[in-house]
Amino acid sequence: MGFIKNYSYLRALLVGVPFGLFCLVSGINMFIDLPKNEKDLNLVSGKIVKYELKFARKTDRFIITLDNKKEYYSENGKDRALLVKYFAKRNLIGAEAVVWKDSDPDYNMYIEQLKVNNEMVIKFNPTFWVAHFFLWLGVITLASALIYVIKHPEDLTGKKKK
Repeated sequence: MGFIKNYSYLRALLVGVPFGLFCLVSGINMFIDLPKNEKDLNLVSGKIVKYELKFARKTDRFIITLDNKKEYYSENGKDRALLVKYFAKRNLIGAEAVVWKDSDPDYNMYIEQLKVNNEMVIKFNPTFWVAHFFLWLGVITLASALIYVIKHPEDLTGKKKK
């Protein structure tokens, strides 16, 4: 117990404060970078060439290949199940599809929103909960570490509290 008590000040100063700042800055950056609505996404349209459920990177992915020869995927459990159910009922090879994806044109092929034959299959839902999580984790961690560092300097010096 003495070891933990002796180094709690340094742990708060050297771990709690930087971790709190990191989480706070990350949360703020996520709020800035996350697309707010479908207008902030890239729109790709074309005819469906192939679709399949494939096991990749330790998870199942529903992959849609359009006539531009690029594969777009969804691995979110709820969306993936919806896609499997939607595509199982129909033969949609050659159907017109509109895919909304993240802003990077060639890197991220994750399906954020999908419309097939003018029917909305997946509706865009921004993930603000992640940004909220990091923002509030940062605020709480930084505040508690700073309060401890300011109120208990005697833990570093070893002097008794007056």
